Amino acid sequence: MGHDEDHHHRHDWGEDAVLDIGGGFGALILYADASYLDREVEVSLVGWDGERTHTAIHERVVEGRPVHAGIYASLPAGEYRVWTDDPGLPDRVTIVDGEVAELDWRRP
Repeated sequence: MGHDEDHHHRHDWGEDAVLDIGGGFGALILYADASYLDREVEVSLVGWDGERTHTAIHERVVEGRPVHAGIYASLPAGEYRVWTDDPGLPDRVTIVDGEVAELDWRRP
């Protein structure tokens, strides 16, 4: 994959999520409500709106409970915009080299 470290991040999802982080790259887990199931959510480095990447929100099992989440397995470190048309949701996240960031869009 070309980066310094490959990490396997396990959350009891029935399968491993392979994260390609380190060497200037981190990852993002975006938690969402069921209304986002199978929807694609885009992210881009702040100031690079035309250079977007996306992933789908899927149902996964964490500690025996269903969770809806999207995994961005390898993103260059930096400040990101998460594209949403809902002004009540956080739309910024910082990706740190070698770390997994989490953003929560679930409603109470």
